[in-house]
Amino acid sequence: MPQADHALKQLQSRIRAKPGSGALILDLKDQEFLRNAISAVTADLRLEHLKDIPRVVQDLTTECWREKGSDHVTSFLQANVQQPTTHLCHVAIDHLEVPEPLEVLGIRLLPVASEEIPKPPAPDPFRFDPTTNGVAVVSVTGTNRRLMAQRASELVAHALRVLRVGLRENNAINNKQLRFRVGRVHIFDDCSWGWDDGPEASYQLEADSNLVDILGTPAIASLPMHPSNDIERQADLALRWMERSRFEGDPLVAMLYLFYALEALLGSTDEGLKGPMLAFRATMLSHVVDGQFFHPNETLFLYDEVRSVAVHGEARPIVTEDAVTRYEPNVRWALRQYLTLADRERFTKRSQLVRFLHESSAKTELITWVRANPSTKWKDYLDKLDRHEVPDEGAAQ
Repeated sequence: MPQADHALKQLQSRIRAKPGSGALILDLKDQEFLRNAISAVTADLRLEHLKDIPRVVQDLTTECWREKGSDHVTSFLQANVQQPTTHLCHVAIDHLEVPEPLEVLGIRLLPVASEEIPKPPAPDPFRFDPTTNGVAVVSVTGTNRRLMAQRASELVAHALRVLRVGLRENNAINNKQLRFRVGRVHIFDDCSWGWDDGPEASYQLEADSNLVDILGTPAIASLPMHPSNDIERQADLALRWMERSRFEGDPLVAMLYLFYALEALLGSTDEGLKGPMLAFRATMLSHVVDGQFFHPNETLFLYDEVRSVAVHGEARPIVTEDAVTRYEPNVRWALRQYLTLADRERFTKRSQLVRFLHESSAKTELITWVRANPSTKWKDYLDKLDRHEVPDEGAAQ
């Protein structure tokens, strides 16, 4: 039995066995069954054509609750399963000149002008971008052309990644010659085609008289090009990491850059407990400057599960673009608050600012609040704060 079928039937059995009627309330175990079903349906090529799979599975769950005597899963599968088809997908490659057909790393490379590349009948406006100098051909299977094209692009991207590293063994090849990448456009063997701007796409912004008002961050706007003290140097470093995050297409790398920015502002050379330390300092900074703050658990979780895992060479964490978008304000506001507090208190060194936060009367209030909203990862660090232990800030002098 396919995994999706099995997971949906398990979910249906779980919901049918729940006592009572009225509104459906899912306990933690129910939610686990629901997540497993959503994950299995999402991964099933026969069902990937469905729009908004989480909502579809949730609606099916509700039906199973309302009419416990019916087999909703069988009806659902009969109505929605499609047999996957296999197609050749031609994926554009930018900045890699392919003068003749070539087999490399399991993919076929073609010149842009190759007769093997399908050509949609006129008046279809299909065309490759001017930066496209080659085309990769891979076989993909599925029921959703957008996802099939995405998988094809991922296959090509992996081959290009290996190719970039391997070709560097030749010292005659310059590093900048190895910046070829997957392009925007793809075309299938049946002449259906599309494009994906990709995660590093840029869109036009109009600079008008409202732009200065939108900026609305005098503290950051006053940051000089050439820093004159430690406070400004760390703020400039954070600003540069934030800029790198904005231009980065890989969400994981973008998230790492955001943490590098936050560490430039509030980090420490002290060994151990860096996640709680950074999260608590950022929360203290926001509390002292603005009188409000993000819940520190978000920073602590992302530090431990993303930043530390990635930097220490463990399994690659899964980070979405939405996660980066949601977390970015934490760091942007921390930069503003850092500069605002430094200007207000006339600090010239990061260590002065950090010590100010540590000695603030608001610290006890915040410790009490965090203890009342517990996480086991906080206890050791909060106990350390209660003992008035301050990490070594020598590197910030």
